[in-house]
Amino acid sequence: MKQIILLTMFFMKMAVLWAQVPSFSQIQVTSNIDSLQKTLITQRGIDRLTTLLSLEKSLLSWEFKINQDYLDEIKKELPSYPEAKSHYWYFNAYQQRFKTNLDKAFSYAKLAYEHYRRQRDSTGMVSALSNMGIMILERDEQNSPDKPQFGHQYLKEAMALSRYSTNPELQILYAYAFCRYLGWGSLKKNSDQVLAQITKGLTLINKHPQYVYYKIHLLNVLALLYESKERFKEAQVYTLAVINLITQHRRTIPIVHLYNLGFYYEMQQKYDKALQAYQLTMKMAHKQNPPSVRYLWYTSAGIHASLVGLKKYKEAAIWADSIYSYGEQFDVQNIKTKLQEAVVTYEVEKKDAQNKLLEQEKKLTETRSQLYLWLGLLTSVGLLVTGFSIYRQRLANKKLKNAFEEIVKLNQVRDYFFGVIAHDLRRPFASFQNMAELIRYYLSTNRYTDLEKVSQSIDETGKHISLLLDNLLSWALTQREETPYNPENVRLDEKIRHVKELYQRIAQYQQIQIITECPEKLMVYVDTNACDLIIRNIFDNALKNTQLGGKVALKAFAENEKKRVRLIIEDNGRGMSLEKVASIKNRLLHAELQSNSFRGLGLILVGRFIKSNRITIDLRSKPGEGTTFELMLPICGY
Repeated sequence: MKQIILLTMFFMKMAVLWAQVPSFSQIQVTSNIDSLQKTLITQRGIDRLTTLLSLEKSLLSWEFKINQDYLDEIKKELPSYPEAKSHYWYFNAYQQRFKTNLDKAFSYAKLAYEHYRRQRDSTGMVSALSNMGIMILERDEQNSPDKPQFGHQYLKEAMALSRYSTNPELQILYAYAFCRYLGWGSLKKNSDQVLAQITKGLTLINKHPQYVYYKIHLLNVLALLYESKERFKEAQVYTLAVINLITQHRRTIPIVHLYNLGFYYEMQQKYDKALQAYQLTMKMAHKQNPPSVRYLWYTSAGIHASLVGLKKYKEAAIWADSIYSYGEQFDVQNIKTKLQEAVVTYEVEKKDAQNKLLEQEKKLTETRSQLYLWLGLLTSVGLLVTGFSIYRQRLANKKLKNAFEEIVKLNQVRDYFFGVIAHDLRRPFASFQNMAELIRYYLSTNRYTDLEKVSQSIDETGKHISLLLDNLLSWALTQREETPYNPENVRLDEKIRHVKELYQRIAQYQQIQIITECPEKLMVYVDTNACDLIIRNIFDNALKNTQLGGKVALKAFAENEKKRVRLIIEDNGRGMSLEKVASIKNRLLHAELQSNSFRGLGLILVGRFIKSNRITIDLRSKPGEGTTFELMLPICGY
């Protein structure tokens, strides 16, 4: 029972580790937030985390706000799902931004970007960079609108990441980042470029309706563009489109859009509609926790102007006092904000001073460490001198041992060499003796037609002897560590044609069809002699293992995406068992001598030369179905 419980706990732990935290683009955005909240009650693990992320992103996208309770819930899940840290810091940055804690907001957004970068989440990276750039840009535009804006560097990086992407979401984010990069003050001057980017973004949203929430930002940019041109009618139309879009999806309208709508109506002298919009703004400003003093002040001024425009002077006089009262509160709030910024600046400078002090202490510690190190070195020198004689004695013993092992290895090589000669050369020379007697017999009996068959056998035996001698020479060079490797650009089609011509008569005699397929002037980058040896040995084995009337094929084609050329040598001969295939693969891989066998020299050389020429090889075979060798050769120039 105890084992079952432990096993169950193990699988539960593995399930948590294997669960996939969604990337930023995979977090679903929905306007049906109420329904999503209901599903949260019954969920656990990765499903609950995914829903929490979806709720925060949906609230941020539709209502431009963050729920602190959901943020705390996400934080609790981080020990089990550390990859969600990127999302946590992203939403936390917006929470601090809404609270006007810009220093914290920026540092959290930067943390989010670093996590997204390690996870290679492009959409998350662009979103975090845009947030960093916009919050600095808004601060700088308020404080010093005529000076360079430091937020540009982050928006520029966001644009660079998304500009050439084929992802529609990244293309939409590029359009918005481009407009914010220009700044609200430059919209009028760059109106043609802004309109082109906004049009492109809206077209993409129409094609991909799952990104409809981005439409709010793009339509708002259009409204601000026409505001800069003092075309308040168009600005009012696009602001009303934003409000209608949010209303259609049953979400709360952000206060900024209601205020802007009232302002545009006021500029068109539609004071009754302006008054209605301002009154709605005033109600929403009071509902906020804490109330937005800035919008209370702005809206009071708007209501006062609208009442004056409607010639309701008594009511306007009452609101004049509100303007003064809220203005004072706004000034106090600004002073508090500046004091907070001064405190933060002081804390930063204090931290820098502490860091400098720590740096000095670190240098002092390093100096002490160096003194201790020198004392240790002096002690070590004495020990080294004592142990040097012992080391030299051990080194001499090791050299003697290595020399003994080398002698044993040379004896094995010698025995192998003689074994190869005895095994592979004895039979061809015996065949020549038998053929000589057969020729004399056919000449004495005038059987000239049979002499042609004998000549075919002589040709075949001579080629086998030639190949064996080449192999012996190459093997001897490898034993002396003189393996030739002089890579150059080689025409593979010529190599294949040469092998076909070399074995054509033997193949015709055995009624074997040789099939070649290779593009003209197909180049590979290898040692030309090694290439000849590899192809000849594999083709010779294929020919020997193919029965009367069979086929042997040499096919080559380029795989440019892999920067390699694939060479296939296959036959439909006897094939091999799985054990034989494994044995040959092992011989090709290790390319070492077999102490109990004097065969397979050609395969050993093939194994050694494919390593030196950066060639990969694969072998497939089934009994009765033939054998296939696949070689991947470096392409010309790589």
